[in-house]
Amino acid sequence: MELMELLQQRSAMDRRRLEEGFLLFAAVEVILKHNLAIERVGYDRNDLAEDVTRHYHDAFVKKWGGKLCRLYIIIYDV
Repeated sequence: MELMELLQQRSAMDRRRLEEGFLLFAAVEVILKHNLAIERVGYDRNDLAEDVTRHYHDAFVKKWGGKLCRLYIIIYDV
């Protein structure tokens, strides 16, 4: 493998880790802000999404449930 290929692979890996770091930071911020009963913040994004969703669902439904909005669909004949 050439040096440039190695550098490009490393760059993608570092970007992914940075994105995951931001995701974990945001998750911890939401957990603290809303006092969610999540003891451990996992590193698996799917598990993290399930934990936050499970604990935040009731608060979400309380705030947004029962609201209605009108949806207008315009169909153009081409």
